[in-house]
Amino acid sequence: MTHWMMNTIAELLTLMARILRGALFLVLFLALLMVGLCVFGVLLVWSLIRGRRLQRPTVGVFRTAADMRAQAFRRSAGSMHGGDGGFGAPAGDIVDVEVREVPQQQPRLER
Repeated sequence: MTHWMMNTIAELLTLMARILRGALFLVLFLALLMVGLCVFGVLLVWSLIRGRRLQRPTVGVFRTAADMRAQAFRRSAGSMHGGDGGFGAPAGDIVDVEVREVPQQQPRLER
């Protein structure tokens, strides 16, 4: 009878250890998820304060074809404007323009 009780107690302890381990992994997962969401929220608020959108990280082989084309365009545009990579204004200057929409006119008949 003692052998049967020892097996039952060992099985109960094993079950409790598995449940505790699962609960700890769940708590760890949720904590890491919350840290990630908090970091994202802080970066989002910071980008809204600065007035710039969040940049998608492009690292090595994970770059898309659109990223490659954009980089090639920036490189070629920089060589056309004196090699500084800008479009007529130095990097630190702010260029303020007034944008307006030009409506399309109906084609005119010539008399």
